[in-house]
Amino acid sequence: MGNLLEGAPDPEFDAVKIATIYFISPPGYSPDLPMDDTWTAFVKHEQFWNLCHAPQRIPDPTPIEPIRLQTGLAGGIADSIFSSLLAPGNDAFNSALQVLRNRNLAGRFWSL
Repeated sequence: MGNLLEGAPDPEFDAVKIATIYFISPPGYSPDLPMDDTWTAFVKHEQFWNLCHAPQRIPDPTPIEPIRLQTGLAGGIADSIFSSLLAPGNDAFNSALQVLRNRNLAGRFWSL
């Protein structure tokens, strides 16, 4: 698989070219006639014997606990003020965590 464009979604499958099959007609065969058992098949292998595949493991999500400050000052009114002051920091932390978790889930192919 080639490199994905930034922001493009990750494909939901892994693919690799295994072989190309060529069918060769006998000499003088008319292109108007359908293919029959006189044609010969040739295979060009792109992978070696015992091809293996390993998908990426999807990490388990970790719960995000926002920073809170519960004081009970001014009859609880100060708690809402503290929450509004802490909200931008919690949002920035959540955004940074999402960037760090963003990864390519493309699998790997190999052969012996």
